[in-house]
Amino acid sequence: LLFQNLTSVVLLRILRALGIISFEDIAVDKAKNWLPLNGFFVLMLLTGFFSLRLLSVPMMTIFKNSSNFLVALGDFFFHGRYISAGTLLCLGIMIGAAVVAAMHDLMLDRM
Repeated sequence: LLFQNLTSVVLLRILRALGIISFEDIAVDKAKNWLPLNGFFVLMLLTGFFSLRLLSVPMMTIFKNSSNFLVALGDFFFHGRYISAGTLLCLGIMIGAAVVAAMHDLMLDRM
C-alpha cells in the first residue's frame, strides 16, 4: 500500500512538472479538516476486515450494497432529495445480484 501511494504521488508530480495536469499544493488547514473523515474511512475498512472472521464474503457484499441503498433512503427522507429511477434500478440490481451470489451461503457465526 505504501508503494502504491508513493508511486501515485511521484507519477502525479511528474505529470504536473510536464504540464499535463495541474493541482494545488496540499494545505495544512485542508488536511486538518479532512482528517476526521479519513479516520472514519480507516475505521470502516478495519471493521469490514474484522467482520470477515464472522461473515462470508457474499454476506459482506449484501451488507455493503444494502448500505448504499440506506444512504439513498437517508438522502430522500432527511434531505428531500429525490432518487432517479435509474439509480433505484442500479441499487436494486446490485442488491439482487449480491443476494443471488450469497443464496447458498446465508449464515452467520454466533461467535
